[in-house]
Amino acid sequence: MNLGPKSSKQPAKQSHAGEAERVTAKQIVENQRSETSLLTDRDPDDQLGPPRRFRENILIGLALLFAAWVVTGFDTWFANISTDDNLPGDVDRVLRLSEIFAHGFGLAVLTVGIWTMIPARRRQLPRLLSCAIFPPVTAHIIKVLIGRRRPTTYLDQFLVSNFPEDTNSTWIGWLPESTWNINYATQSFPSAHAALVCGLAIGMSFLFPRGRWLFVTIALLASFQRVASSAHWMSDVLVGAALGFLIAGGLVQNWGIGWLCGRLEAYQSSTASTGRQVN
Repeated sequence: MNLGPKSSKQPAKQSHAGEAERVTAKQIVENQRSETSLLTDRDPDDQLGPPRRFRENILIGLALLFAAWVVTGFDTWFANISTDDNLPGDVDRVLRLSEIFAHGFGLAVLTVGIWTMIPARRRQLPRLLSCAIFPPVTAHIIKVLIGRRRPTTYLDQFLVSNFPEDTNSTWIGWLPESTWNINYATQSFPSAHAALVCGLAIGMSFLFPRGRWLFVTIALLASFQRVASSAHWMSDVLVGAALGFLIAGGLVQNWGIGWLCGRLEAYQSSTASTGRQVN
């Protein structure tokens, strides 16, 4: 006789338990969706996909190479009007500060900052580092093959410029020392700093699309600083920037090294999702 009431209560308990499980499952799905949205936060423009960005980067890179070819004959003119002495003090200070983003130390600080403060972006760090490292490495390979005197070699002991009228005299040529061009004074072409900061701008724009104009502005400032400090000729900087856009533009795609980075990101994402489900 007592089995009747007990059997009537048991389905009610099971229904409540099933409803609780459904609510918990729903919360897990919503949490995963919110985390996914944080990982894949993109502007509406970015919904068009990487191929569009790659075409843009190719066009920008080719335009920079063409501009470098055009301004080569005016390198000394740009060097004369762009020196630190001809710039306002505040502008000169801003340019000097922007150089940190074109240096390995700045890249290291930025990487540690993202790893520490934005854990959701850690899985994209290998791609970011590839974008920032491969362009300057390529620039350094070109440096040891082609010699060109830096503008600083034309400064006297009082830092007064004596740039040649003929820009062709700044070029030394292919393998100037018969082996490798390892002399800093003749490693002007191209600018590795410009290659690094432009590649970094492409990588940062991939991670944080809403800040793309900020990253491009920093890249422009840091690149122009190389001319203002007489470390490079204008054409050197333009070629370095072109390397940044062309190489890093390919690294944010889903082929080549970019494909490997994508596989690593997907693996880390699946591992993190599995860990959350187990917990």
